[in-house]
Amino acid sequence: IECIARARRYREEMGRGDAPFDVMASASDAASVEDFRRLGEAGVTHALSMPWIPYHGLTDDLEKKLDGLRRYAKDVMAAMG
Repeated sequence: IECIARARRYREEMGRGDAPFDVMASASDAASVEDFRRLGEAGVTHALSMPWIPYHGLTDDLEKKLDGLRRYAKDVMAAMG
């Protein structure tokens, strides 16, 4: 979040403060709708995620990854509408 504020300050200094810009964040710890809303409120426009991590941790097990994706789709994506 601090880095987004810093980027905004730099853009102001360069005279680009009014121009929109995208912010991509790695959101491996985002596991709920509220987590993603918090990121959006901070200025994040795009998030990268490994959605199986909250359910199974870092794993190479394909079945666990698929399970995590399914659960993420149900628990987070469907709720975000």
